[in-house]
Amino acid sequence: MVSKKEHIRIGFAGSPSFAAEILSFVSTFTNVTCVISQPDTPQGRGKKLTPSAVKQKALELNIPVFENLDEISDIDCLLVVAFGKIIPKSILDKFICCNVHTSLLPRWRGAAPIQRAIIAGDTKTGVCLMKMDEGLDTGGIFVSDTVEITDQTTFDSLSAELLELSKNLLFENLVKIANGELKAKPQPESEIIYAKKIKNEEARIDFKRPAAEILRFIHGLSSVPGAFTTFEGKRLKIYRVSLNNSSELFVTCGDGKRLGILELQLEGKRRMTAKEFTIGHLDSRDLTAKLEI
Repeated sequence: MVSKKEHIRIGFAGSPSFAAEILSFVSTFTNVTCVISQPDTPQGRGKKLTPSAVKQKALELNIPVFENLDEISDIDCLLVVAFGKIIPKSILDKFICCNVHTSLLPRWRGAAPIQRAIIAGDTKTGVCLMKMDEGLDTGGIFVSDTVEITDQTTFDSLSAELLELSKNLLFENLVKIANGELKAKPQPESEIIYAKKIKNEEARIDFKRPAAEILRFIHGLSSVPGAFTTFEGKRLKIYRVSLNNSSELFVTCGDGKRLGILELQLEGKRRMTAKEFTIGHLDSRDLTAKLEI
């Protein structure tokens, strides 16, 4: 996929690992002249100041890193990926600002588009390269592409698909965007839906709901922040489930249907398969009576 580097100057603004992967890829075919990322934050038990994934990647690539957008200059385009800060009007007016957004805008504007699309039962989602303006994900769309969502789709698997889709779109279009060759088209005014940030307290599983809804809820929150219930007084995270009744472990849901548990993690233990979990914890495949539902 990667060809020789194009002589365009890209500024990059982002923070998490998803953005770091895109930074690494974009740097192979463009000249990324500077990176802007969130300040170092305390991490772990020792609260050691730790740089963002994007800052770490930039340092590996010997790209200058700034914390203030006003410090950047001499670029053709600012590429923004999960930056976590509002881009001020002064920057929007000065540079072409392109955002990688992981939904099919205007559906799922906002902070948690991947999780919300799975939870809502969408059958498809995608990536938009968007021309940024002062609104929340309201700018025109340069280009987009789609992927399917199935009962097996989790946050992790969909994030991986959307990452590859983002790379493809950027490889084919970023130079055109930076050169002003590709014009953004306004978003439709209908079907606008906002993807509110996921709060930890809303990640508790309600097994009184139908099995299919619970499956989407668990898969949407898988890993981040992790859907959970309570087992013998301890938090039990559930990562992957199935509507297949032949699973090693299951819970009976509000509609009377069984939800197969495939992968889970008990507080203080490692992540494990249902078969591993039953050893030492259960003498039955039915987990229903053991949970605080």
